[in-house]
Amino acid sequence: MYSNTLMRLRPIQVLLFVYLLRTRLILINEELKTIHAAAIRKSNGISQTQSKRRHRNRPSEELSINCRLITLKHIYSALNESFELINEAVGWSMVAFTMQTFVEFTCNCYWGYVCLYEDDCLWSRLVEAILHRIPIDKENQGQNDMIREFALQVHHEEFLISAKGYFNINLRLMGSLLASSSTFLIILIQFEESYQNIQSILSNRTTEMIN
Repeated sequence: MYSNTLMRLRPIQVLLFVYLLRTRLILINEELKTIHAAAIRKSNGISQTQSKRRHRNRPSEELSINCRLITLKHIYSALNESFELINEAVGWSMVAFTMQTFVEFTCNCYWGYVCLYEDDCLWSRLVEAILHRIPIDKENQGQNDMIREFALQVHHEEFLISAKGYFNINLRLMGSLLASSSTFLIILIQFEESYQNIQSILSNRTTEMIN
C-alpha cells in the first residue's frame, strides 16, 4: 500500500522539480534579453557614462557582457546536471508508474465498456421484451395479470447506477467527461499563452525603454 502511494506521489515530485528548474531557465532567458539590450547599446556607440546614468538601479549591467555570459553558462551547466540527477533518481520509478498507469487505464476502459455498453437499462429492457413475448393464456387470468404487473414493474424500476442522483454512470458520462476535460484543458492552455504573451510584451517594452 505504501509503495503504491509513493509511486503515485513520485510524478508530483518530479513535476515540482521540473517546475523549479523551468523557473531558473526563464530567469536565464530574461538575463540574456538584458545582455542583448546591452550589446545593442554598445553596438550603437552609447558611452558607458550615459549607460550608467540611465541604469543606476541595474548594477548587473556594470559587469562586462563576457563575464555575465560565462556566469549564465555555468548556471546552465548546473541546471543540466540537475536534470541528469533527476533522470537517474526517478528513472525506474517513472517506468513503473507509466506501466502501472497504462495497465490500469486499459483495464478500466475495457471493463467500463463491457459493463456500460449501450445502456444501463439494457438488460431490464430485455426482461420487459421477453415478458411481452409470453403468450396470453385465456384460461389463466391470474398469470396474465402477473405478467402485466411484472412488465410494469420492470418498466418503472430501471437498473441505474447514479452519483446521488446528480448524473448516471454510463458511456455517455464518459464522453461528457472527455469533452469537459478537453474544454478546460483548452481554456488553461489559452490562459498560459495569454500570460506568455503579456510577459513577452512587457519584456519588449522594457527593452525599448532601455534602448
